[in-house]
Amino acid sequence: MGKKIAIIFNGNVQDRKGYVNAVLERAKRLYAQGEYSVDVFCISQYDHWLVRQLRHSERVIRQAKVVVDGMLINMIWYPFSLIDYFLSVKLRTKKLIEPLLTKRILHCFEGYDLIIAHSTTSGVIALNVKNKYRIPYTITWHGSDIHTEPFINHSYKQLVIKVIESAAVNMFVSQKLRDTAQQIYPNIVDSYVSYNGASDIFYKYGDEEKCHIREQYRLTREDKVVGFVGGLVPIKNVDILPEIFNKINEVCPSVKFWIIGDGKLRKNIEFKLQEKYPMINCTMFGNQSVKVMPDIMNCLDLLLLPSQNEGLPLVIVEALRCATNVVAADVGGIKEVIGDKNAIDHGDGFIERFAQRCTEILINNESCPKLPEQFDWDITVKNELMLYKSILQIQ
Repeated sequence: MGKKIAIIFNGNVQDRKGYVNAVLERAKRLYAQGEYSVDVFCISQYDHWLVRQLRHSERVIRQAKVVVDGMLINMIWYPFSLIDYFLSVKLRTKKLIEPLLTKRILHCFEGYDLIIAHSTTSGVIALNVKNKYRIPYTITWHGSDIHTEPFINHSYKQLVIKVIESAAVNMFVSQKLRDTAQQIYPNIVDSYVSYNGASDIFYKYGDEEKCHIREQYRLTREDKVVGFVGGLVPIKNVDILPEIFNKINEVCPSVKFWIIGDGKLRKNIEFKLQEKYPMINCTMFGNQSVKVMPDIMNCLDLLLLPSQNEGLPLVIVEALRCATNVVAADVGGIKEVIGDKNAIDHGDGFIERFAQRCTEILINNESCPKLPEQFDWDITVKNELMLYKSILQIQ
């Protein structure tokens, strides 16, 4: 019988954003190699009924298995309780994986030869599997579990260190994230940068196809569209989008602005746009399915990402694949993708400098830089597969 691999990640497969899409692309391509038996497990939370009353959220149908892009995913559910709600919303403390949940599900991974984990929640499970069944694991770090949480939560930092030091291999989606991990745990060994790529559905449309799509969105050939794609949450720094839009609008008054995504800051943004900047032509689309994102990217002339912090946002890789220019904050691995010129450092006059670079691109019709060749799923999965082989050969 061939070697068996279990891939573990946490997230919502029904609301797929950058992190989940990055994990699923890796899993799908590893499975397609056909060298190993691969099973995928998703750790997903659901709101307790009391929390649903507070959040006005809908009841989740907790299926044991779901199929995403033809790939079977085994679902492991755990509740988000009233206490969790208080800690995360009121005290802004990130929830750690529950020991009881970990113990309850360890048997699911008995008999595997390798665990591939993604981020802390899955890493803790993999660590416990290793301790109980002596199964090695690798872990891929994607963002806030390294660049933010360990610096504001000592308990979280200690948990991250335990996961890092027990892993056979630690992988990071950017060099910057790897450097940050060295600050947390200087003795880290066997660490590698493993860049995100973009799904094959993202590509630059031909003139006829692009014209057809833009017509569907009621855009003319002359219209310029500037957009944001992502969660409307504090870490993305979306509160300043209206101010950035306004600065661009002062120089380029005919530009149309799009916001794709949702989150708890949506009402704040809507209020600012309506009360302070009613002259701005902005459309808020809310969350959109993965299938329409290539169309949206091909409609955009410029993507903005003013984040406070990042690992390596998949959305900027997808944008460059569609030949869409990107201006972003110089955080995480962003500069590794888009280069120095379009990565704006935080500091005095950030909004003004950010908007100025945007208007330069729009006025001068600057062409989009080419996506660096290392941001390719085929290269990433090939390199990761070599690492998995070396670990499995040791057993």
